[in-house]
Amino acid sequence: MSIDLNWETLTSGPDGAALAERIKCFIHDRFQTVPLPRFIKSVTVQGFDFGSIPPSLVLKDITNPLPDFYEGDLDDDEESSEEEEEEDDEEDIAVPSAVFRIQYAGDVRLNLTAEILLDYPMPSFVGIPLKLNITGLSFDGVGVLANIRKRVHFCFLSPEDAMTAVGPDEEDEESKKEKGGEEEPKGRFGGLLQEIKVESEIGDRVAGKQSLKNVGKVERFVLDQVRRIFEEELVYPSFWTFLI
Repeated sequence: MSIDLNWETLTSGPDGAALAERIKCFIHDRFQTVPLPRFIKSVTVQGFDFGSIPPSLVLKDITNPLPDFYEGDLDDDEESSEEEEEEDDEEDIAVPSAVFRIQYAGDVRLNLTAEILLDYPMPSFVGIPLKLNITGLSFDGVGVLANIRKRVHFCFLSPEDAMTAVGPDEEDEESKKEKGGEEEPKGRFGGLLQEIKVESEIGDRVAGKQSLKNVGKVERFVLDQVRRIFEEELVYPSFWTFLI
């Protein structure tokens, strides 16, 4: 069953701006923990924008919430009273978890600035800013959403868990039948990021050949880290929690 999203309502206004800021800060903080190559001095996340194109959602199943969703709530509610916990337990009995096929090829944007070191590896290091705009994002995955104790938990499933949860892709099955049952190479079903592009703009200062050469290295490094951050932090057993 397809789900229609009012993307503008979800991503605009104070709540949308607050969520975009949270995502920006989240990615920025993760970059601060990543060891940088010697030719990069720093990476700063400047902004995040949801864009105007919504993802495509298809409801695949209604099931029990993932166990870790409950454990996260118990950790947060250790100081709750016994009466509150009993009420929460009664509510949890009737709380289902929704499993969605999520496909996206939109115009979300992530803006970063990386400072490239000039004259590397000479002692007199000089940095120039490189603006990086990440866009052209696409993914095809399976997500799980649950509402427990006034919190919404969300995560993607790994490719293996996604296949178990929703079965093989219908288009792949049709292709297999047309080929007489032969196995065909399949895409990264259930993977989070399938395509990601970057546009770069070097700073106003005069750049030498070495800094221009390093631009490609910086782009690859940043794209690899963005992919790693999203897949490590949004794929189960990791998940995001929102208060409602």
